[in-house]
Amino acid sequence: MPQTRVTAGEWRGRLIGTPAGRSTRPTSSKVREALFNILGPTIVGATVLDLFAGAGTLSFEALSRGAANATLVERDGGCVRIINATASRLGCAEACSVEPAEVVRWLRSHAPSRFDICFCDPPYQDDVVDGVAAIGRPATVHTCMRTSPRPRASRSPRCFAPDP
Repeated sequence: MPQTRVTAGEWRGRLIGTPAGRSTRPTSSKVREALFNILGPTIVGATVLDLFAGAGTLSFEALSRGAANATLVERDGGCVRIINATASRLGCAEACSVEPAEVVRWLRSHAPSRFDICFCDPPYQDDVVDGVAAIGRPATVHTCMRTSPRPRASRSPRCFAPDP
């Protein structure tokens, strides 16, 4: 099984399993490092919502850096198994709530306003950002970032900007 490493925090250097193949790509370590440098101390004690969680690399990085807990929404069963195995191996299963569901449907039936930070990094082939945006931004979420570039210039940039 392919793996990546946590870049900082309590689990710095620990391995995170990732799915084989190209259908799910973990966020690169350079992007994660830059992202969490931007977030800085706001991650400490935060409740995290990880939409399109994949292998959970963003959530595990957040937890390693002091986030209180993370809810990971992922529809792929293989990725859900990897997330659960990683959470057990890192000893953070109690801090992780894994939701095996399609993101837009999950958002329609849950109250995402209880989260401090939201990561939104859909797969390249999915054009679902507009669907997520149509549901509306939860009032208390102050950061929602798409970490991967768009493959086609024709797609409109529909990611939420940080609140002031």
